[in-house]
Amino acid sequence: MIAEMVGRSIENEYPPRVKAIGDTILEVKGINTKKLHDISFTARKGEILGFVGLVGAGRTETVRAIFGADKRHSGEIYLEGKKLDIHSPGDAIRAGFGFVTEDRKQQGLLLNFDVGTNITMASFDHFTSGGIFDKKKEQQIIDHQIEALSVKTPNSDVMLYK
Repeated sequence: MIAEMVGRSIENEYPPRVKAIGDTILEVKGINTKKLHDISFTARKGEILGFVGLVGAGRTETVRAIFGADKRHSGEIYLEGKKLDIHSPGDAIRAGFGFVTEDRKQQGLLLNFDVGTNITMASFDHFTSGGIFDKKKEQQIIDHQIEALSVKTPNSDVMLYK
């Protein structure tokens, strides 16, 4: 039917992919929080892991607990076989984790700050030393990120919310 619609065969247009599933990269065992009960899963190299469900099913809370944004009562997290001690987002970031919230406007941005500050707020350690703030280096990082991420803004001093 597709050949009749497009005038040619498309058999080789989307060749089958070899599914090479590797070793376990992330393992979560028995996570418990105020809202979660005994959450466990593994993610292996080559897999894409997603959490789906209705509002209130616990998908957001699961990721927040792993990232250290919500307090865990128990449970263990392993990255490439190494047990992690994550109690805060800072611990998670140092372990190599990142987090993009579902509601960036309410939870991911400081709306009363400018674009530049929102770009660099999580990486102040890259341009501060001994309490000294290097504004020139911060601006270089801001300019680079605006270009690299194609941020649509007239300049980095624009306030996000007026």
